[in-house]
Amino acid sequence: MTLTIQLTSEQEARLRERAAKQGQDPAEYAGSLVNKGLAVPALEEIIHPIREEFAASGMTEVELDNLIEAARDAVYTEKHSARAS
Repeated sequence: MTLTIQLTSEQEARLRERAAKQGQDPAEYAGSLVNKGLAVPALEEIIHPIREEFAASGMTEVELDNLIEAARDAVYTEKHSARAS
């Protein structure tokens, strides 16, 4: 696939500089950046199983908020009581 992108002169200069540091031409380096970006899962892919599990749990958003708040408060209390000791 051939893809044409528009870069500002500053972006082009940075791309050329970084490519040179890696011993690559700018197109090859840009391709490696695309590959790295595609290797990282999208946020939706990461949270999809969590959303499904939440939906299956039957818990409401308010109940989840309360659970998170209680856990946060417990950590805060534990952290500050450890400092006082």
